[in-house]
Amino acid sequence: MADIVCIGCALADIMVEGLKVEKEKIRTEFQNRFHFTDRIRMTLGGDALNEALVLGKLKKKVALICGLGEDLIGWMIADQAQKAGVDISNVVWDSDSDSQINILLIQEDKEKYFIEEPAPKVMYFIPSEEALKGARIVTLASLFSPPFDRKDVIYQTILNAKKNEAILCADVILTPFTHIGLEELQDSLALIDYFFPNEEEARILTGKQTVEEMGEVFCNYGIKNVIIKRGDKGCYVRNSQGEWHMPAYRGRLVDATGAGDCFLAGFTAALLENQSLEECVRFASAAALLAVGSIGATTGISGRENIEEILNQQQSLQGGGR
Repeated sequence: MADIVCIGCALADIMVEGLKVEKEKIRTEFQNRFHFTDRIRMTLGGDALNEALVLGKLKKKVALICGLGEDLIGWMIADQAQKAGVDISNVVWDSDSDSQINILLIQEDKEKYFIEEPAPKVMYFIPSEEALKGARIVTLASLFSPPFDRKDVIYQTILNAKKNEAILCADVILTPFTHIGLEELQDSLALIDYFFPNEEEARILTGKQTVEEMGEVFCNYGIKNVIIKRGDKGCYVRNSQGEWHMPAYRGRLVDATGAGDCFLAGFTAALLENQSLEECVRFASAAALLAVGSIGATTGISGRENIEEILNQQQSLQGGGR
């Protein structure tokens, strides 16, 4: 039985790296039959899968709930998860649906362009109460995106988690197709224990300009703890006891893909160990730093030891205080 259940998206990314296309010439450049680039590769990811893989590396009992087509991509995702020790017994399979694939066009300057198809129908599912039984922590890996882009699905999933007295964590992914906001989700937001938007998402959702104002809005909806991820500025934390800023850990930036997912995985791992809120944020920040130091969403994290190493290094650099 899993202690942590990660619910959300698992997919394949086709990454086209090293494009040499000027923005104003994109249309004419691709009129040619062939266009050469540095490298084309496929990686498996998606918020829920990334979180589950990291938690598996940290030796936590973790389960993944996502929607997969009975196709090559779906089988590859399931295989990778199982090899990491992730329970996939409650994955939703559909022989009449494709698994999701995104294409990332990456320019020489690392700017990314995304080509995405509409979410396949297998991603629209409602996790059952039975699938969440025994979980101490449930994470909604992609609030505002499938399957959590519908008010009824969000509320029912949160209720199912709370029936089992699980701690509820929610990350955020906003897309051009996001059609619900905070007002529509008042009942659900009041049941969320930890909320993890990034700064831009928080700005869009609240209409506010400072993280302090954003945090106040979220807390006024009843969210217990708000952690706003700010990239190289660190993060902002707020709850009923107060607020504080956590500076970013410093290190090499190679690829920011999946940093937020690794942050949430690190946070929930520490939360499962009954660490304090500040300790959870520090552990999460160390996991995120490892994530951005390597190509690929989760390749930088090999286990607990290298996260502990980062924590020790950063404590020496920052003197151990806030």
